[in-house]
Amino acid sequence: MVKKILAIKGDVKSVELGKIPKIYLYKIISSDKETIVNLELHEDLKVVEEGDRVSLEIFEEKPRRVGEKDFVGKGYLFKIEREDSKSKYIFSIGGFIMSLVSNKSINELKNHKEYYIKVSPG
Repeated sequence: MVKKILAIKGDVKSVELGKIPKIYLYKIISSDKETIVNLELHEDLKVVEEGDRVSLEIFEEKPRRVGEKDFVGKGYLFKIEREDSKSKYIFSIGGFIMSLVSNKSINELKNHKEYYIKVSPG
């Protein structure tokens, strides 16, 4: 069984063209407003649009169930910052950066370790 570290349901609040051509920055806010995710993706990997409901999950191993509209990337957690009551986790997913800021500490996430990040519509 593949261990799931984190599961977030939320909304894509914005999709903006980044400074690098064809790279978009997605801002996702969890339904409970506890977590904000900023994710860079190439336009060819686009699975959601602004205003869409989204599910973001982090796994220790490659997830077995992947839909045709899902994005799954192998990411490397290279930085953890803690400030006041917030924790910030910064991943590199094949060179694309994902930052996850949460009011909750996610103790299962360890610095300098690989994880699988899955983004799904709905």
